[in-house]
Amino acid sequence: MKNLSCLILLVLSGCVAVDPAPSWRRVHELSEERIDADTVWIRSDDEAQLVEQTVEAMLKDGLTRDESLRIAVLKNLRLQARFNDLGVATAAVVEASLPTNPTLDGWLGLPGRSGASSLGLVAWLSDLWIIPQRSAVAELMAQRTEYVVTIDIMNTAIRGASSWDRLVAAQQALGMTQELLQVRRDHAQRVAIRFAHGLDDSATLDEAKAMVAEEQVALQKAKQDLTQARTNMSAILATPEVWRHVPSNASLSPTPSPKMQVSDSIEFGMSNRLDLLAGRVEVEQATRAVGLEDALIWRSVSLGTNKEGQFSRVYDSNVEADESFGPTISIEIPIFNQNQAGRAAASFELQRAIKLLDAARVRATKEIVDSFQRYENSNESLRNLEEIARPAIVSRLKYMEEWNLKMQVPFLEVLAAREKLIAVDMEINMVREERNNSWRELEFATKGGEKR
Repeated sequence: MKNLSCLILLVLSGCVAVDPAPSWRRVHELSEERIDADTVWIRSDDEAQLVEQTVEAMLKDGLTRDESLRIAVLKNLRLQARFNDLGVATAAVVEASLPTNPTLDGWLGLPGRSGASSLGLVAWLSDLWIIPQRSAVAELMAQRTEYVVTIDIMNTAIRGASSWDRLVAAQQALGMTQELLQVRRDHAQRVAIRFAHGLDDSATLDEAKAMVAEEQVALQKAKQDLTQARTNMSAILATPEVWRHVPSNASLSPTPSPKMQVSDSIEFGMSNRLDLLAGRVEVEQATRAVGLEDALIWRSVSLGTNKEGQFSRVYDSNVEADESFGPTISIEIPIFNQNQAGRAAASFELQRAIKLLDAARVRATKEIVDSFQRYENSNESLRNLEEIARPAIVSRLKYMEEWNLKMQVPFLEVLAAREKLIAVDMEINMVREERNNSWRELEFATKGGEKR
């Protein structure tokens, strides 16, 4: 029965299948140009199993930042759900290309007047100018969907890499906070001894205890930050407790430096940024929509054939046996409704699309400049911290420890120098994460779209 139905449809309008594979290939190509990760649309148990095996292989020797990015692209559940938009858009293209079903009508005379029956078949001639416009609109919508899905792929990849950096930064921050707490406890213990011997007053002792209490609060916050970093990574990578595979001694290695200056980055972004490409397609789609509304002015024009006469095999003496057969045409004359409202709405949507594209260009320029400057600032701050501030503090600490052994410098000053070194290391840890994030923001600003 199913095959028979398909045969009938093939004769009348053609059996069609919705195949999103070409659209998926274009998305795959777009993403390959922007991120170093393979994308898989999981649509079968075999594909799901292959992805799991790939992830297991990555996790075998510990999880790196690049592997975190790749796993996020492979397994992120929201991204997998987003891929189905390609199928929806492809189905819309197929539907837009199909002709209107032909109309079969007839009239059968009651007994005694069977000779006055009629039968007609009508096809819609208006499809000849409506379908091309409707198909063009649907195809442009599908192309825009490809750009939007690729933006989501790139955004997910960046979130995967950032989740690794956040986890490593949180691990290091926790260790430094524990170390700083111990220094402050040692400091409070020394002050307590000095207070017992009358060398320090109660206010100094209370201040030392308060500093310990403050650092204990900071330790709880560092633990909470680490917990959130772990759960965030597991959610983005859609892999339970994936954070366990990140080495405890992992460090925030630097990301590559930008290959272009800010002016070159802006020029590149104007030509390659996905949301601007989608915006241009939206303008073209809106232009086509105006043409579709023009075509719909003559939306009901049909051409067919009709037969009137004797259909019964029994001779009817009450009705003349003359029969007629010939073409028919039907036209809905647009006198009262010339589709003015539809065309006006389409024109407004076109103007909106043009202005939104202009606004997107302005926003893109701002985001590129901001991201570039943020990277430059964090990179310069990191250079000052690593090359100037930290070596000076290390030298100071070494000096204090050396003279403390010679009984020339109080141990409290040694503890103060240690605390200062830990503090600058914590700041370096924070700025390293900020620099890496700003580099990824710059990549997304030049190749992807609006920050989410």
